Amino acid sequence: RRLRGAWRRELRRAWGGYDAYQATVAAMPDGPLRERLCDTARQVHAGLVGCGALARHGAGLEASLKRFHPRALRRQLTGLRWQQLYHPAADVTATVSALERQLASAEALQRQTEQLRRQLQLHSNALGEVAARAALLAMRAGDLGGQQPADSVDDLHHELAALVDAAERLAAQPSLPLERSGTRPPRR
Repeated sequence: RRLRGAWRRELRRAWGGYDAYQATVAAMPDGPLRERLCDTARQVHAGLVGCGALARHGAGLEASLKRFHPRALRRQLTGLRWQQLYHPAADVTATVSALERQLASAEALQRQTEQLRRQLQLHSNALGEVAARAALLAMRAGDLGGQQPADSVDDLHHELAALVDAAERLAAQPSLPLERSGTRPPRR
């Protein structure tokens, strides 16, 4: 199944951050800084894998939501409530109750989908942050040009620590929904 729309766009942004990180690391000269960035690449890759899982799960939930036809449910429910108001009957009351439960499920799916969309945006933004920090770190390391005054080395260490911290946060972010809704990711 192929991703479409916002899910695809956001996953492309995540891939862009990942590719930028990889290009920055590949362009760096051999040395301890490049080795450290290569070690961090595993966490960056884990973040990208998390983005893919979020996008697939979100697209699956969105497809399920469309099958519910929430707008049609609301219109039908409104009409039946008016009918129930003027002509109360047991079968209409039972239908209203069933439609209310179905609409509540559809709204739970909508909330879950929005939560996944926000998580995917957070993940892809974090990938962009890590890529930008790696590029900044590479630039600063290149600016030293063989000279390594103590304060410049300290700056590099701080930047590297910030990059590693951002990569760890990215890898640690949950890649599945936090809200319990009884839904599961689609099986492949």
